[in-house]
Amino acid sequence: MSKPVFKHRKLSEGQKKSLKETGVWRGEKNSIPLDRLRHVTVSYHTFDGQSKTDGALIVLDKLAKNVCQIFEGLYELKFPFQSIKLLDEFGGEDYTSMLRNNSSCYNDRVIAEGARKGMVSLHAYGAAIDINPFQNPVIYRLDDREVVEPMAGENYLQRPLATDKDAIKKGYAEAIVGLMANHGFTEWGGNFTDKKDYHHFQVPRDKVMEWVS
Repeated sequence: MSKPVFKHRKLSEGQKKSLKETGVWRGEKNSIPLDRLRHVTVSYHTFDGQSKTDGALIVLDKLAKNVCQIFEGLYELKFPFQSIKLLDEFGGEDYTSMLRNNSSCYNDRVIAEGARKGMVSLHAYGAAIDINPFQNPVIYRLDDREVVEPMAGENYLQRPLATDKDAIKKGYAEAIVGLMANHGFTEWGGNFTDKKDYHHFQVPRDKVMEWVS
């Protein structure tokens, strides 16, 4: 078994080019400078019990150490993931990433649904992490119907208690709310009132704005 890896570094010129070409970084007025982002490499356990060292996220420089500590803690818990890849591998398409049950962080985009639709997402600052979208879907109202995204999330609408021993090995977000909060990601989408965004964890917006302004 390979030794677990949890490290961060500045973006390479090749990575910057890829982010631009795929639109993960849009280069608009509110886009964070690429030099403020960090590439984080992490190890993780899979749902079938493998240990991998190819996990990759892009995060805000202020949070790089925190994110390494988060994933080190998740690794120790044997919390499982299907995929942890950068959004440029999915052409910058958040929904395509979700359809692969991919866990991710940075994407220069706006909020897609709910009361804050159209507001710049904290993903656009590398200050929000999505964990296992299948096991932790988004649920919101559209007109008179309930929408679950991705559709595979319909198999996981029965949410566990945080103390449920199976919650960790099945990849449910409820099991890691405390760990995420201990490293700055204190806001969990499972507590949102306008929708349920179970896979989403973020740093408070006012703190992020202090860092990037």
